Amino acid sequence: MGDLPRIRPARWADRRPIATLIADALATTALGHWLVPHKAHRQRVLADVLELWVEHSLFYGDTRVTDDLTAAAVGLHRFRPLPPPANYQPRLIAASGPYRERFLLVDRFIDDNVPVEPHYHLAFLATAPTRHRTGLATAMLEHHRHRLDRLNLPGWTVTTADSKRLFTHHGYTRHVDLPLPDGPVLTAMHLGPHHTRPRPAHRTAVDAPPTPLRHPNPAQHTPPPPTAAHPGTANTNSQQQWRPTSRHHRTSPVSPPRTGKAPGTERQDRR
Repeated sequence: MGDLPRIRPARWADRRPIATLIADALATTALGHWLVPHKAHRQRVLADVLELWVEHSLFYGDTRVTDDLTAAAVGLHRFRPLPPPANYQPRLIAASGPYRERFLLVDRFIDDNVPVEPHYHLAFLATAPTRHRTGLATAMLEHHRHRLDRLNLPGWTVTTADSKRLFTHHGYTRHVDLPLPDGPVLTAMHLGPHHTRPRPAHRTAVDAPPTPLRHPNPAQHTPPPPTAAHPGTANTNSQQQWRPTSRHHRTSPVSPPRTGKAPGTERQDRR
């Protein structure tokens, strides 16, 4: 597997490289083909739309990358209702062109099913094609999970069949499915709080220590506004298992344990 690069917080200047990285991974998946059917447009449109969400995460969440920018995990702190990206509708039209309705359909699925409880939304997990099957996606996901464990914070993500197994292996369980019209099935998955699930058998070491998330207390979490320039698992100790409650699914079905842009987009290894 070789040495893994250091994981660090993303910088403002990393926005486009991160969006391009995720677009490269997503473009080869069924979801990428469905979002942008025209191959000649696909990579550029995906990168343009994804950049809006990477930027948004730098204001209302956090993004972690490897030093060599071959892997990224983009997340949102959903400790309270979040606004859309700055000037989202006109910017989405400019970025997606004739494919706008497809992106909006995915947005609606997320909005309708995102849990109302405070949680961390892992929006995208991606690795460069040259780093597939090297353990890098697993290292990124374990780094992410360790940070959530420090706050006993639940997690949530939307993924496709390409990434489902990876997320299942790391403790995520199915929340709800959405078959896209003439396209792939998206699956929302959740990770219960740390106290509701067993510890993993081992932890993959990463060079940089995990950075703690801000505490999910609205009084302690006031994100800065965008600037003008783009602006579970089984309960082992009699404690109740966390089950996300979404706007339209007050009692969401949860399957037995389980696998996670913009969705997912993983490679999204969404991964």
